[in-house]
Amino acid sequence: MKIFNKLSAEFKKLLESLPEAEQQKENQPKKKRTTTSSKKNKAFYQTILAFQKRLDANFAIGEIEKYFSDRFPLATNDPYYFFHLEVHHLIFIELESRDYHNSIQSVPTIQKYLAADRKVQKDFFMALFYRAIWYALDANSKYGLYEIANLFSRKKLPFTENELIFILKAFIHPKTNKLYSFRMGDFFKNVESHVKTKGMSDPLKETLKQVIEIKTDNQYHEQGFSKIKIRARELWTAHFSDGEIVLPFLLDKKDSFGEKVNSDIKKLDFEIQRKWYKVFQLSATASAGKPSKKFLSKATTLINNLGEKEFIEKMDEWILFLNQMEMTKKSDWYSYFLNAQNIIVAKGFMWFLSTLETTKIDVGLEKLAIKCFKKLPGVGQASGALGNACIYNMSSRNSLAGVAMLNRVRSRVAQRNTKGLIGKYISSTAEELKISVADLEDFSIQDFGLTAGVREFHFNDYIAKLTLVSFGKTKTEWIKPCLLYTSPSPRDRG
Repeated sequence: MKIFNKLSAEFKKLLESLPEAEQQKENQPKKKRTTTSSKKNKAFYQTILAFQKRLDANFAIGEIEKYFSDRFPLATNDPYYFFHLEVHHLIFIELESRDYHNSIQSVPTIQKYLAADRKVQKDFFMALFYRAIWYALDANSKYGLYEIANLFSRKKLPFTENELIFILKAFIHPKTNKLYSFRMGDFFKNVESHVKTKGMSDPLKETLKQVIEIKTDNQYHEQGFSKIKIRARELWTAHFSDGEIVLPFLLDKKDSFGEKVNSDIKKLDFEIQRKWYKVFQLSATASAGKPSKKFLSKATTLINNLGEKEFIEKMDEWILFLNQMEMTKKSDWYSYFLNAQNIIVAKGFMWFLSTLETTKIDVGLEKLAIKCFKKLPGVGQASGALGNACIYNMSSRNSLAGVAMLNRVRSRVAQRNTKGLIGKYISSTAEELKISVADLEDFSIQDFGLTAGVREFHFNDYIAKLTLVSFGKTKTEWIKPCLLYTSPSPRDRG
Protein backbone atom coordinates (compact mmCIF):
# COMPACT_ATOMS: atom_id res chain seq x y z
CA MET A 1 0.00 0.00 0.00
CA LYS A 2 2.84 2.34 0.79
CA ILE A 3 4.32 1.69 -2.66
CA PHE A 4 1.00 2.49 -4.36
CA ASN A 5 0.64 5.79 -2.43
CA LYS A 6 4.18 6.75 -3.38
CA LEU A 7 3.52 6.10 -7.10
CA SER A 8 0.28 8.14 -6.94
CA ALA A 9 2.11 11.08 -5.41
CA GLU A 10 4.78 10.98 -8.14
CA PHE A 11 2.16 10.76 -10.88
CA LYS A 12 0.29 13.76 -9.38
CA LYS A 13 3.46 15.84 -9.41
CA LEU A 14 4.02 14.87 -13.05
CA LEU A 15 0.54 16.01 -14.03
CA GLU A 16 1.00 19.34 -12.26
CA SER A 17 4.23 19.99 -14.18
CA LEU A 18 2.82 19.34 -17.66
CA PRO A 19 1.09 22.75 -18.29
CA GLU A 20 4.22 24.54 -17.26
CA ALA A 21 6.26 22.50 -19.68
CA GLU A 22 3.81 23.14 -22.50
CA GLN A 23 3.86 26.86 -21.69
CA GLN A 24 7.63 26.88 -21.74
CA LYS A 25 7.54 25.09 -25.10
CA GLU A 26 5.18 27.68 -26.54
CA ASN A 27 7.34 30.51 -25.25
CA GLN A 28 10.39 29.15 -27.05
CA PRO A 29 11.21 30.89 -30.39
CA LYS A 30 10.00 28.93 -33.42
CA LYS A 31 12.54 27.78 -35.97
CA LYS A 32 12.01 28.97 -39.53
CA ARG A 33 11.48 26.19 -42.02
CA THR A 34 12.49 26.37 -45.66
CA THR A 35 9.30 25.49 -47.50
CA THR A 36 8.97 24.07 -50.97
CA SER A 37 7.10 27.25 -51.88
CA SER A 38 10.03 29.53 -51.04
CA LYS A 39 12.40 27.34 -53.04
CA LYS A 40 10.10 27.66 -56.03
CA ASN A 41 9.98 31.44 -55.62
CA LYS A 42 13.77 31.50 -55.73
CA ALA A 43 13.71 29.57 -59.00
CA PHE A 44 11.09 31.95 -60.37
CA TYR A 45 13.32 34.87 -59.42
CA GLN A 46 16.17 33.45 -61.51
CA THR A 47 13.82 33.21 -64.49
CA ILE A 48 12.78 36.81 -63.96
CA LEU A 49 16.42 37.92 -63.96
CA ALA A 50 17.01 36.14 -67.26
CA PHE A 51 13.91 37.83 -68.72
CA GLN A 52 15.15 41.24 -67.55
CA LYS A 53 18.64 40.68 -68.96
CA ARG A 54 17.63 39.71 -72.49
CA LEU A 55 14.27 41.38 -73.10
CA ASP A 56 12.97 43.96 -70.63
CA ALA A 57 15.02 45.45 -67.79
CA ASN A 58 11.84 46.78 -66.12
CA PHE A 59 10.02 43.45 -66.03
CA ALA A 60 8.73 42.58 -62.53
CA ILE A 61 11.11 45.02 -60.78
CA GLY A 62 8.52 46.02 -58.17
CA GLU A 63 7.08 44.04 -55.30
CA ILE A 64 5.82 40.66 -56.48
CA GLU A 65 2.25 40.36 -55.32
CA LYS A 66 1.92 36.75 -56.38
CA TYR A 67 2.95 34.08 -58.85
CA PHE A 68 0.27 32.67 -61.11
CA SER A 69 -0.09 28.93 -61.51
CA ASP A 70 2.12 29.10 -64.63
CA ARG A 71 4.85 30.85 -62.53
CA PHE A 72 4.26 34.22 -64.23
CA PRO A 73 5.02 37.01 -61.68
CA LEU A 74 2.49 39.77 -60.99
CA ALA A 75 4.25 42.91 -59.77
CA THR A 76 2.23 45.61 -58.03
CA ASN A 77 3.66 48.31 -60.32
CA ASP A 78 3.24 46.38 -63.58
CA PRO A 79 1.78 48.73 -66.25
CA TYR A 80 -0.50 45.90 -67.44
CA TYR A 81 -1.50 44.73 -63.92
CA PHE A 82 -5.25 44.32 -64.46
CA PHE A 83 -4.76 42.94 -67.97
CA HIS A 84 -2.50 40.18 -66.63
CA LEU A 85 -5.39 39.08 -64.39
CA GLU A 86 -7.74 38.95 -67.38
CA VAL A 87 -5.18 37.08 -69.51
CA HIS A 88 -4.78 34.46 -66.78
CA HIS A 89 -8.55 33.98 -66.62
CA LEU A 90 -8.62 33.75 -70.42
CA ILE A 91 -5.91 31.06 -70.53
CA PHE A 92 -7.00 28.81 -67.66
CA ILE A 93 -10.77 29.26 -67.70
CA GLU A 94 -12.10 30.37 -71.08
CA LEU A 95 -9.60 28.68 -73.40
CA GLU A 96 -9.64 25.45 -71.37
CA SER A 97 -13.41 25.18 -71.76
CA ARG A 98 -13.55 26.57 -75.29
CA ASP A 99 -15.51 24.76 -77.99
CA TYR A 100 -12.98 24.46 -80.81
CA HIS A 101 -15.75 24.20 -83.37
CA ASN A 102 -16.35 27.92 -82.78
CA SER A 103 -14.12 30.80 -83.78
CA ILE A 104 -11.57 32.13 -81.31
CA GLN A 105 -13.40 35.45 -81.54
CA SER A 106 -16.41 33.88 -79.81
CA VAL A 107 -14.53 33.81 -76.47
CA PRO A 108 -16.09 36.50 -74.19
CA THR A 109 -12.82 38.21 -73.14
CA ILE A 110 -11.65 38.45 -76.75
CA GLN A 111 -15.01 39.87 -77.83
CA LYS A 112 -14.72 42.43 -75.05
CA TYR A 113 -11.30 43.71 -76.13
CA LEU A 114 -11.96 43.60 -79.86
CA ALA A 115 -14.72 46.13 -79.16
CA ALA A 116 -12.51 48.30 -76.90
CA ASP A 117 -10.57 51.42 -77.95
CA ARG A 118 -7.08 51.12 -79.43
CA LYS A 119 -5.20 52.07 -76.24
CA VAL A 120 -6.97 49.33 -74.24
CA GLN A 121 -6.43 46.84 -77.09
CA LYS A 122 -2.74 47.64 -77.08
CA ASP A 123 -2.38 47.06 -73.32
CA PHE A 124 -4.29 43.78 -73.53
CA PHE A 125 -2.10 42.69 -76.44
CA MET A 126 1.07 43.49 -74.47
CA ALA A 127 -0.10 41.49 -71.43
CA LEU A 128 -0.93 38.59 -73.74
CA PHE A 129 2.42 38.87 -75.54
CA TYR A 130 4.41 38.97 -72.30
CA ARG A 131 2.70 35.75 -71.22
CA ALA A 132 3.41 34.09 -74.60
CA ILE A 133 7.11 34.99 -74.38
CA TRP A 134 7.24 33.77 -70.78
CA TYR A 135 6.03 30.39 -72.02
CA ALA A 136 8.47 30.42 -74.95
CA LEU A 137 11.46 31.00 -72.65
CA ASP A 138 10.28 28.04 -70.60
CA ALA A 139 10.23 25.88 -73.79
CA ASN A 140 6.45 25.80 -73.73
CA SER A 141 4.67 26.94 -76.88
CA LYS A 142 1.12 28.22 -76.50
CA TYR A 143 -0.23 28.45 -80.04
CA GLY A 144 -3.59 29.75 -78.80
CA LEU A 145 -1.95 32.89 -77.38
CA TYR A 146 -0.34 33.72 -80.71
CA GLU A 147 -3.63 33.08 -82.47
CA ILE A 148 -5.26 35.71 -80.24
CA ALA A 149 -2.29 38.08 -80.54
CA ASN A 150 -2.56 37.90 -84.34
CA LEU A 151 -6.09 39.32 -84.12
CA PHE A 152 -4.67 42.50 -82.61
CA SER A 153 -1.26 42.68 -84.34
CA ARG A 154 -2.88 43.54 -87.68
CA LYS A 155 -4.43 46.66 -86.15
CA LYS A 156 -2.66 50.00 -85.97
CA LEU A 157 -2.16 50.28 -82.21
CA PRO A 158 -0.45 53.14 -80.26
CA PHE A 159 2.65 51.22 -79.17
CA THR A 160 5.40 53.09 -77.35
CA GLU A 161 8.94 52.75 -78.64
CA ASN A 162 9.94 50.57 -75.66
CA GLU A 163 7.06 48.21 -76.43
CA LEU A 164 8.13 47.94 -80.08
CA ILE A 165 11.71 47.24 -79.03
CA PHE A 166 10.56 44.53 -76.61
CA ILE A 167 8.57 42.72 -79.33
CA LEU A 168 11.47 42.96 -81.81
CA LYS A 169 13.89 41.60 -79.21
CA ALA A 170 11.50 38.74 -78.53
CA PHE A 171 11.47 38.05 -82.28
CA ILE A 172 15.25 37.52 -82.41
CA HIS A 173 15.61 35.78 -79.04
CA PRO A 174 17.20 32.33 -79.57
CA LYS A 175 14.53 30.55 -77.51
CA THR A 176 11.42 31.99 -79.18
CA ASN A 177 11.85 30.11 -82.48
CA LYS A 178 11.48 33.42 -84.38
CA LEU A 179 7.88 33.66 -83.10
CA TYR A 180 6.95 31.17 -85.82
CA SER A 181 3.21 31.33 -85.03
CA PHE A 182 3.12 35.12 -84.71
CA ARG A 183 2.35 37.24 -87.79
CA MET A 184 5.39 39.45 -87.54
CA GLY A 185 4.72 40.91 -90.98
CA ASP A 186 1.40 42.36 -89.82
CA PHE A 187 2.91 43.72 -86.60
CA PHE A 188 5.88 45.29 -88.40
CA LYS A 189 3.53 47.83 -89.97
CA ASN A 190 3.33 49.39 -86.51
CA VAL A 191 7.12 49.74 -86.44
CA GLU A 192 7.10 51.40 -89.88
CA SER A 193 4.26 53.73 -88.85
CA HIS A 194 6.07 54.71 -85.64
CA VAL A 195 9.30 55.51 -87.49
CA LYS A 196 7.40 57.51 -90.13
CA THR A 197 5.64 59.73 -87.57
CA LYS A 198 8.14 59.90 -84.67
CA GLY A 199 11.48 59.07 -86.23
CA MET A 200 14.00 56.52 -85.04
CA SER A 201 15.96 56.65 -81.81
CA ASP A 202 19.36 55.02 -81.33
CA PRO A 203 17.94 52.10 -79.25
CA LEU A 204 15.37 51.30 -81.95
CA LYS A 205 18.00 51.62 -84.68
CA GLU A 206 20.29 49.23 -82.80
CA THR A 207 17.45 46.73 -82.35
CA LEU A 208 16.62 46.85 -86.08
CA LYS A 209 20.28 46.25 -86.83
CA GLN A 210 20.14 43.10 -84.69
CA VAL A 211 17.08 41.97 -86.65
CA ILE A 212 18.98 42.49 -89.91
CA GLU A 213 22.04 40.57 -88.76
CA ILE A 214 20.29 37.60 -87.14
CA LYS A 215 20.51 34.32 -89.04
CA THR A 216 18.05 31.46 -89.23
CA ASP A 217 19.10 27.85 -89.47
CA ASN A 218 15.63 26.63 -90.38
CA GLN A 219 14.75 26.59 -94.09
CA TYR A 220 11.02 26.56 -93.30
CA HIS A 221 11.31 29.96 -91.59
CA GLU A 222 13.57 31.44 -94.20
CA GLN A 223 11.18 33.08 -96.66
CA GLY A 224 8.97 34.90 -94.15
CA PHE A 225 11.96 35.73 -91.97
CA SER A 226 13.83 37.22 -94.92
CA LYS A 227 10.93 39.56 -95.71
CA ILE A 228 11.09 41.00 -92.20
CA LYS A 229 14.85 41.47 -92.52
CA ILE A 230 14.37 43.30 -95.83
CA ARG A 231 11.77 45.65 -94.34
CA ALA A 232 14.05 46.25 -91.35
CA ARG A 233 16.87 47.12 -93.74
CA GLU A 234 14.67 49.60 -95.56
CA LEU A 235 13.88 51.40 -92.32
CA TRP A 236 17.43 51.21 -91.02
CA THR A 237 19.15 52.54 -94.13
CA ALA A 238 16.57 55.32 -94.60
CA HIS A 239 17.61 56.94 -91.30
CA PHE A 240 21.38 57.20 -91.60
CA SER A 241 23.44 60.26 -90.93
CA ASP A 242 26.21 60.96 -93.44
CA GLY A 243 28.91 59.66 -91.12
CA GLU A 244 27.41 56.23 -90.60
CA ILE A 245 28.29 53.10 -92.56
CA VAL A 246 25.67 51.53 -94.80
CA LEU A 247 25.46 47.76 -94.75
CA PRO A 248 26.73 46.91 -98.26
CA PHE A 249 25.29 43.44 -98.71
CA LEU A 250 21.83 42.06 -99.13
CA LEU A 251 22.31 38.85 -101.10
CA ASP A 252 22.44 35.60 -99.19
CA LYS A 253 25.75 33.75 -99.31
CA LYS A 254 24.12 30.33 -99.33
CA ASP A 255 24.85 30.01 -103.06
CA SER A 256 27.76 31.04 -105.27
CA PHE A 257 25.73 33.78 -106.98
CA GLY A 258 25.31 35.61 -103.67
CA GLU A 259 29.03 35.26 -102.97
CA LYS A 260 29.90 36.50 -106.47
CA VAL A 261 27.68 39.60 -106.32
CA ASN A 262 28.74 40.53 -102.79
CA SER A 263 32.41 40.10 -103.69
CA ASP A 264 32.05 42.30 -106.79
CA ILE A 265 30.29 45.08 -104.90
CA LYS A 266 32.79 44.99 -102.04
CA LYS A 267 35.55 45.98 -104.48
CA LEU A 268 33.78 49.21 -105.47
CA ASP A 269 34.10 52.66 -103.91
CA PHE A 270 31.96 53.39 -100.87
CA GLU A 271 29.56 55.73 -102.68
CA ILE A 272 29.09 53.27 -105.55
CA GLN A 273 28.42 50.53 -103.00
CA ARG A 274 25.62 52.61 -101.51
CA LYS A 275 24.03 53.07 -104.93
CA TRP A 276 24.19 49.34 -105.64
CA TYR A 277 22.82 48.60 -102.19
CA LYS A 278 19.71 50.63 -103.04
CA VAL A 279 19.34 48.55 -106.21
CA PHE A 280 19.54 45.35 -104.12
CA GLN A 281 17.08 46.75 -101.61
CA LEU A 282 14.43 47.45 -104.25
CA SER A 283 15.15 44.20 -106.09
CA ALA A 284 14.56 42.27 -102.88
CA THR A 285 10.91 43.40 -102.92
CA ALA A 286 10.25 41.65 -106.25
CA SER A 287 7.98 38.98 -104.79
CA ALA A 288 4.96 39.56 -107.05
CA GLY A 289 4.35 38.10 -110.49
CA LYS A 290 4.96 41.41 -112.28
CA PRO A 291 6.48 44.75 -111.26
CA SER A 292 4.24 47.65 -110.33
CA LYS A 293 4.51 51.06 -111.96
CA LYS A 294 5.97 52.35 -108.70
CA PHE A 295 8.71 49.71 -108.80
CA LEU A 296 9.63 50.51 -112.41
CA SER A 297 9.67 54.24 -111.65
CA LYS A 298 12.04 53.74 -108.72
CA ALA A 299 14.18 51.38 -110.80
CA THR A 300 14.62 54.00 -113.53
CA THR A 301 15.72 56.56 -110.95
CA LEU A 302 18.24 54.20 -109.36
CA ILE A 303 19.73 53.21 -112.73
CA ASN A 304 20.13 56.89 -113.63
CA ASN A 305 21.89 57.54 -110.32
CA LEU A 306 24.22 54.59 -110.82
CA GLY A 307 24.82 55.04 -114.54
CA GLU A 308 23.16 53.00 -117.28
CA LYS A 309 26.43 51.77 -118.78
CA GLU A 310 27.84 50.48 -115.49
CA PHE A 311 24.52 48.85 -114.60
CA ILE A 312 24.25 46.97 -117.92
CA GLU A 313 27.88 45.81 -117.75
CA LYS A 314 27.37 44.34 -114.27
CA MET A 315 24.08 42.72 -115.24
CA ASP A 316 25.69 41.15 -118.33
CA GLU A 317 28.49 39.77 -116.15
CA TRP A 318 26.11 38.37 -113.52
CA ILE A 319 23.76 36.82 -116.09
CA LEU A 320 26.77 35.10 -117.68
CA PHE A 321 27.72 33.81 -114.21
CA LEU A 322 24.20 32.46 -113.64
CA ASN A 323 24.31 30.63 -116.98
CA GLN A 324 27.59 28.95 -116.02
CA MET A 325 26.69 28.36 -112.36
CA GLU A 326 26.34 24.81 -111.02
CA MET A 327 23.59 23.61 -108.70
CA THR A 328 24.03 24.42 -105.00
CA LYS A 329 24.27 21.11 -103.16
CA LYS A 330 22.88 21.43 -99.63
CA SER A 331 23.14 17.75 -98.76
CA ASP A 332 23.20 14.34 -100.39
CA TRP A 333 19.44 14.53 -100.93
CA TYR A 334 18.76 18.24 -101.31
CA SER A 335 20.09 20.81 -103.79
CA TYR A 336 18.87 23.93 -105.56
CA PHE A 337 19.85 26.44 -108.23
CA LEU A 338 19.51 29.64 -106.20
CA ASN A 339 18.71 30.36 -102.57
CA ALA A 340 15.09 31.52 -102.10
CA GLN A 341 16.07 35.06 -101.10
CA ASN A 342 18.52 35.45 -104.00
CA ILE A 343 15.86 34.32 -106.49
CA ILE A 344 13.77 37.34 -105.48
CA VAL A 345 16.76 39.69 -105.92
CA ALA A 346 17.60 38.16 -109.32
CA LYS A 347 13.94 38.64 -110.35
CA GLY A 348 14.30 42.28 -109.42
CA PHE A 349 17.36 42.56 -111.65
CA MET A 350 15.31 41.32 -114.62
CA TRP A 351 12.60 43.88 -113.84
CA PHE A 352 15.23 46.62 -113.67
CA LEU A 353 16.53 45.60 -117.10
CA SER A 354 13.02 45.77 -118.58
CA THR A 355 13.17 49.57 -118.23
CA LEU A 356 16.18 49.79 -120.59
CA GLU A 357 16.47 49.56 -124.36
CA THR A 358 19.53 47.36 -124.79
CA THR A 359 20.37 44.24 -126.80
CA LYS A 360 23.67 43.50 -125.03
CA ILE A 361 22.09 41.06 -122.61
CA ASP A 362 19.77 39.34 -125.11
CA VAL A 363 21.83 36.18 -125.67
CA GLY A 364 22.48 35.66 -121.97
CA LEU A 365 18.89 36.46 -121.02
CA GLU A 366 17.53 33.87 -123.45
CA LYS A 367 19.92 31.20 -122.17
CA LEU A 368 19.02 32.02 -118.56
CA ALA A 369 15.29 31.69 -119.23
CA ILE A 370 15.81 28.25 -120.81
CA LYS A 371 18.06 27.17 -117.91
CA CYS A 372 15.49 28.28 -115.31
CA PHE A 373 12.79 26.08 -116.88
CA LYS A 374 15.08 23.11 -117.32
CA LYS A 375 13.93 20.11 -115.28
CA LEU A 376 16.51 18.81 -112.84
CA PRO A 377 16.45 15.26 -111.32
CA GLY A 378 14.89 15.31 -107.88
CA VAL A 379 14.36 19.08 -107.97
CA GLY A 380 12.01 19.96 -110.83
CA GLN A 381 12.53 23.14 -112.79
CA ALA A 382 15.53 25.15 -111.62
CA SER A 383 13.63 28.37 -110.90
CA GLY A 384 10.25 29.07 -112.47
CA ALA A 385 10.03 32.45 -110.71
CA LEU A 386 13.27 33.73 -112.22
CA GLY A 387 12.39 32.21 -115.60
CA ASN A 388 9.06 34.06 -115.61
CA ALA A 389 10.91 37.30 -114.81
CA CYS A 390 13.14 36.71 -117.87
CA ILE A 391 10.03 36.14 -120.02
CA TYR A 392 8.48 39.35 -118.67
CA ASN A 393 11.66 41.21 -119.66
CA MET A 394 11.40 39.92 -123.24
CA SER A 395 7.69 40.69 -123.52
CA SER A 396 8.08 44.24 -122.16
CA ARG A 397 9.92 45.29 -125.31
CA ASN A 398 6.81 45.11 -127.51
CA SER A 399 9.08 44.52 -130.51
CA LEU A 400 9.84 41.88 -133.12
CA ALA A 401 13.15 41.13 -131.39
CA GLY A 402 11.34 40.43 -128.11
CA VAL A 403 8.80 38.16 -129.81
CA ALA A 404 11.62 36.30 -131.57
CA MET A 405 13.24 35.62 -128.18
CA LEU A 406 9.93 34.45 -126.74
CA ASN A 407 9.37 32.09 -129.65
CA ARG A 408 12.80 30.52 -129.25
CA VAL A 409 12.31 30.04 -125.51
CA ARG A 410 8.87 28.53 -126.11
CA SER A 411 10.37 25.96 -128.46
CA ARG A 412 12.87 24.91 -125.80
CA VAL A 413 10.70 24.56 -122.68
CA ALA A 414 8.49 21.60 -121.83
CA GLN A 415 6.03 23.11 -119.32
CA ARG A 416 2.58 23.75 -120.79
CA ASN A 417 1.83 26.61 -118.42
CA THR A 418 5.05 28.37 -119.48
CA LYS A 419 4.19 27.92 -123.16
CA GLY A 420 0.74 29.34 -122.43
CA LEU A 421 2.22 32.35 -120.61
CA ILE A 422 4.54 33.08 -123.54
CA GLY A 423 1.55 32.80 -125.91
CA LYS A 424 -0.33 35.42 -123.86
CA TYR A 425 2.63 37.79 -123.99
CA ILE A 426 2.91 37.39 -127.78
CA SER A 427 -0.84 38.02 -128.19
CA SER A 428 -0.53 41.14 -126.05
CA THR A 429 2.35 42.40 -128.19
CA ALA A 430 0.40 41.69 -131.40
CA GLU A 431 -2.54 43.65 -130.05
CA GLU A 432 -0.22 46.51 -129.10
CA LEU A 433 1.29 46.57 -132.63
CA LYS A 434 -2.15 46.03 -134.23
CA ILE A 435 -1.19 42.99 -136.31
CA SER A 436 -2.22 39.33 -136.18
CA VAL A 437 -0.32 36.87 -134.04
CA ALA A 438 0.55 34.75 -137.11
CA ASP A 439 2.01 37.73 -138.97
CA LEU A 440 3.88 38.85 -135.86
CA GLU A 441 5.46 35.42 -135.45
CA ASP A 442 6.43 35.36 -139.15
CA PHE A 443 7.94 38.84 -138.96
CA SER A 444 9.87 37.94 -135.83
CA ILE A 445 11.68 34.97 -137.37
CA GLN A 446 15.37 35.69 -137.08
CA ASP A 447 17.02 36.46 -140.45
CA PHE A 448 20.61 36.30 -139.10
CA GLY A 449 21.51 39.39 -141.10
CA LEU A 450 20.70 37.84 -144.49
CA THR A 451 19.57 40.16 -147.27
CA ALA A 452 17.79 38.34 -150.11
CA GLY A 453 19.38 35.15 -148.81
CA VAL A 454 22.92 36.58 -148.88
CA ARG A 455 25.31 37.85 -146.16
CA GLU A 456 28.92 39.00 -146.42
CA PHE A 457 31.61 38.72 -143.73
CA HIS A 458 34.81 40.77 -143.93
CA PHE A 459 38.17 39.33 -142.85
CA ASN A 460 40.97 41.82 -143.50
CA ASP A 461 41.34 41.90 -147.33
CA TYR A 462 38.98 38.98 -147.86
CA ILE A 463 35.19 38.84 -148.07
CA ALA A 464 33.27 35.65 -147.29
CA LYS A 465 29.97 35.64 -149.15
CA LEU A 466 27.37 33.25 -147.71
CA THR A 467 24.40 32.43 -149.93
CA LEU A 468 21.31 30.49 -148.89
CA VAL A 469 20.72 28.45 -152.05
CA SER A 470 17.71 26.45 -150.84
CA PHE A 471 16.28 25.01 -147.65
CA GLY A 472 19.21 23.47 -145.73
CA LYS A 473 21.75 24.22 -148.49
CA THR A 474 24.32 27.05 -148.54
CA LYS A 475 27.23 28.18 -150.71
CA THR A 476 30.35 30.02 -149.52
CA GLU A 477 32.47 32.25 -151.78
CA TRP A 478 35.77 33.91 -150.82
CA ILE A 479 36.36 37.21 -152.61
CA LYS A 480 39.62 39.15 -152.83
CA PRO A 481 40.08 42.36 -154.86
CA CYS A 482 40.50 41.44 -158.52
CA LEU A 483 40.10 37.77 -157.62
CA LEU A 484 37.07 35.55 -157.14
CA TYR A 485 37.50 32.24 -155.38
CA THR A 486 34.70 29.71 -154.94
CA SER A 487 35.16 26.90 -152.47
CA PRO A 488 35.27 23.64 -154.56
CA SER A 489 32.84 20.84 -154.00
CA PRO A 490 34.07 17.66 -152.26
CA ARG A 491 34.09 15.85 -155.62
CA ASP A 492 36.36 18.49 -157.21
CA ARG A 493 38.70 18.32 -154.20
CA GLY A 494 39.18 14.61 -154.87
